[in-house]
Amino acid sequence: YLVRKLLPEFQSWADSDKEKYEKFWIAFGNHIKEGIYIDSTNRDKLTKLFRCHSSHNSDELTSLEDYTKRMGPDQKEIYYVSGKNKAAIEISPNMEYFRENKIEVLYFYDEIDEFIMPMIDEFEGKKIVEIDKADLEFIASKEPKKEMSKTAKSKLLRYFKDILSDKVEEVVE
Repeated sequence: YLVRKLLPEFQSWADSDKEKYEKFWIAFGNHIKEGIYIDSTNRDKLTKLFRCHSSHNSDELTSLEDYTKRMGPDQKEIYYVSGKNKAAIEISPNMEYFRENKIEVLYFYDEIDEFIMPMIDEFEGKKIVEIDKADLEFIASKEPKKEMSKTAKSKLLRYFKDILSDKVEEVVE
C-alpha cells in the first residue's frame, strides 16, 4: 500500500520540481535501483524514476525518458557504459565512436547499475545496450582523413626514437 502511494508522489516531484527530485535521488536513488531489481510489479514505475549522468550533459542527471526524446531518428537503442567514475568513462576510448557521431551514452558508475540493467532491458520499446556489446553500423566519416606530411612523420618518428632509445633499436614507419 505504501509503495502504491509513494511512487506517484515521487513521479510528481520528478515531473514538476527537478531540483527537489535530484536531492531526493542523491539521497535515495540506490533504494529506487534496488526496487527496480527486486520489485517486478512496480518495475516500470521505478524505471521512470531512474536517473543517471550522460554524455549529453555530464553535470546533470537525466532520465531514460529524456534520453529517448533526444535520440536521433535512426537510433534504435539506448546506450550505456559502466566505469569506475565519470572522469574514467569520459576518457574511455570506447566512447570515441559515440562522441564523433553525437550519440548520447548513459554513464553508470555505481556497482548496482550493472545488476539492474538486465532487469530493465528496454524502455519505451528501445533496447538498452552496453556500448561494448552494441551492434553498431559504423558511419563513414564525412571528412576524408588527412595524410600526415613527411615532415610531421619524421618529427614523430624522431620523437619516438628519442623517448624509446633505451628500449628499441630502431623506429620505422
